[in-house]
Amino acid sequence: MTLVIIIDFEFDKMQMPNGHWKYNDRTKSYIIQDWKDKDSNNWKLMEIFPVKEGNKIIFRFSESVFELVVNKEY
Repeated sequence: MTLVIIIDFEFDKMQMPNGHWKYNDRTKSYIIQDWKDKDSNNWKLMEIFPVKEGNKIIFRFSESVFELVVNKEY
């Protein structure tokens, strides 16, 4: 199964055309960082924690109160 996540930021400061996503096995999260920092953990734009609650999959952002709930279309 392939998971495709599209996050479109309207704020110029949040846009990252050369972004890199990687999975952090220790924290069970996804780190989003600039491509130039892809081989390090020195800098991250944000960290996203996927959580399963009942039959819902939720993505929680480390530095925000927002949550994204997955909506499956069949």
